[in-house]
Amino acid sequence: MKISNLLIFLLFKFITITMKKKYILFFVFFVILFFLGKNILISQLNNQNELISNLKAKINPNIKHYLKKTVFRNYTLKKEIELKKDEIIKLNKEIKELYEFNSGRIFFNKNLISDNEDEFNLKKFFIPNPTKIYNDPTIKWNYIDDYENNIIIALSSGKLFFFDKKNLLKNNLNIKIIKSNLNDFVKINHQQSFADTVKDILIEDNKIYISYVREVSENCFGNAILEGEMNLSNINFTYFFRNKECIVDSRTNLGKFDPKINYGQLNQSGGRIIKVGNEIIFTIGNYRSWPIAQNKNSIFGKILRINVKNKEYNILSIGHRNPQGLFYLPDKNLLFSSEHGPKGGDEINLIRLDKKDKLQNFGYPISSYGNHYDGKFREEAPLNKSHIKYGFIEPIFFFKDGNIGPSEIFVDQNNILVLSSLKANKLFFFKIDEKINNLSIFNQLDIGERIRDIIKIDESNYLMSLEDTPSIGLLKRVIN
Repeated sequence: MKISNLLIFLLFKFITITMKKKYILFFVFFVILFFLGKNILISQLNNQNELISNLKAKINPNIKHYLKKTVFRNYTLKKEIELKKDEIIKLNKEIKELYEFNSGRIFFNKNLISDNEDEFNLKKFFIPNPTKIYNDPTIKWNYIDDYENNIIIALSSGKLFFFDKKNLLKNNLNIKIIKSNLNDFVKINHQQSFADTVKDILIEDNKIYISYVREVSENCFGNAILEGEMNLSNINFTYFFRNKECIVDSRTNLGKFDPKINYGQLNQSGGRIIKVGNEIIFTIGNYRSWPIAQNKNSIFGKILRINVKNKEYNILSIGHRNPQGLFYLPDKNLLFSSEHGPKGGDEINLIRLDKKDKLQNFGYPISSYGNHYDGKFREEAPLNKSHIKYGFIEPIFFFKDGNIGPSEIFVDQNNILVLSSLKANKLFFFKIDEKINNLSIFNQLDIGERIRDIIKIDESNYLMSLEDTPSIGLLKRVIN
């Protein structure tokens, strides 16, 4: 090869290699710049830079999703893993607290003296606390019933537990969970306050019934009852009663009102259930939608009787505000119902089951011994201070001074009516006259916290669901 040709060849090779190196260097530089820019961007994302936040807000959601799945895939996965790790740590901590702190341990054992100096012993046992197992709950309601030799607990959030009655004599209830599909129906949402919460539990004839506030359609609610075959391992619930009628929660509709729609508040929903013969008796509140309690075509502000076999219902009584207690007295074929009044005017009403053909009307909101909370007069809800004068049934008893927040009610031996309360934190004991025309308080016992439910488990022991702790309270009369 000639020297000139060789020189040309070497020069060409040198240029080619140099150019390749250029491209390689350019490529390497680009890669470094890309990852450096990416890391800077990720750093800014982590620091919630205002400019980056504004930029993110303007990016099309589809593009965002694509970038997360491609360019920022590792970053996204890393963040998800970190969140999952935090969640696992939090859940493990909650489970530890649940089993070490709230699993049935006794924490209170004292004697209490009633107003007329009767002595009672009260023991309190922790129950699983919704604040430990749900995100920011505000409601600690729980309801109780007995089943064979066990006590069943239903939390407002749709969790079921049980323990052996014999454990009430020990220092730990040894509470166990009952598996069920209840959360398929009761999907608690505390952002909507009282939405989707359990309102009562009833166990009869090997069946378990759960009443709850149901979201019928978006932001529109009504009462429903579920039923299942009772057992302690796994319960499959189906609907026993539901209705298409609903009331829009006025606190979550952002002030957009339609005059053709019923608006109200879910905290006046009633929900008590008992079984009488082949019927379920069911209380439904008026949801603070005043005129609806007197509307005979509506189920709100009513007490219903529902046939267990064909599930058809009839209205037993109307004119109710928020019935929170219900008890059947078989000897007299009578129902006692405790009811929240407005500001003042809490009531006990007597409903006669033998009057099947006559609709019993208790007057609300036309008549009530309470007043509106804002003190204003409302033509659609005048709250007249007489029932009988306006053709309604008078309560058998009403509280004149303030509100006690009546909850469950039952008649004990010796014709003593026991009423539990939420706001007053007390048990009230009434004497019943022979004709059951009059009630009078003869004793009160301060329990020290809100009493949501109460059952009698034998001649000398009551069991209460207490919701401030929350706990189960065993109350026993001390005989000296």
